[in-house]
Amino acid sequence: MTRLLLTLRFLATGFFFICAGDSFGVSRTSAHDIVQLVISALLDLRHRYIRFPPSRHLLDSVKRKFHSMASFPRTIGAVDCTHVRVQYPGGEEGYLYMNRKGYYSKNVQVIAGPDLQIFNIVTRWPGRFHDMTVFNNSRVRHWFESTPMFKDCLLIGDAGYECRPYLLTPLSNPQTPAEVNYNESLIRTRNVVERTFGVLKRRFPILSTGIQCFFFPPALPYPLPSLIFYYY
Repeated sequence: MTRLLLTLRFLATGFFFICAGDSFGVSRTSAHDIVQLVISALLDLRHRYIRFPPSRHLLDSVKRKFHSMASFPRTIGAVDCTHVRVQYPGGEEGYLYMNRKGYYSKNVQVIAGPDLQIFNIVTRWPGRFHDMTVFNNSRVRHWFESTPMFKDCLLIGDAGYECRPYLLTPLSNPQTPAEVNYNESLIRTRNVVERTFGVLKRRFPILSTGIQCFFFPPALPYPLPSLIFYYY
């Protein structure tokens, strides 16, 4: 229980390990090892909680929930990326973490469900890379292009994504009432992923204030895993 509480405090505050350790009477090194141990245990559970509904019946239920928001049909997820601040990792590829906003980050892609659950997460890309690059190299793209279960399903995203048969984005210049209604319905439905980011970053402020360390050395195969998640 002490290990779990120490880890939750670290994730909630974003303090250095020495601060987290002082709160529980352990050394900085012990705090580091404890946080790494607990996060590894949490990652072992990710396939139980971070996944798309495993059956057509459950997917249909998700579609109905999304449709009830703003009448957008066939939707099973809203996709978007958010930047999570990280400490400059150094090395020959450290510059890849500098994003367009001028700070070091990882570009984290999330597909959110209607109840703010996370169906899929990709955290292995430095902040320099575009949202569409992250999506194109994810397993989700392959699933939607080749898996029969997702044949009649849609993802919705913002203007940072390319429009595809299974990924719909807003129209850049709506002209007709139907186009205006389409944009309004899509934007209102896609809001769930923005709310998901808000809940995560309020609950775990380390995602906002920045991750001050990496548990894995830069010598590991590119790209460098993050502290909290390493999931494709």
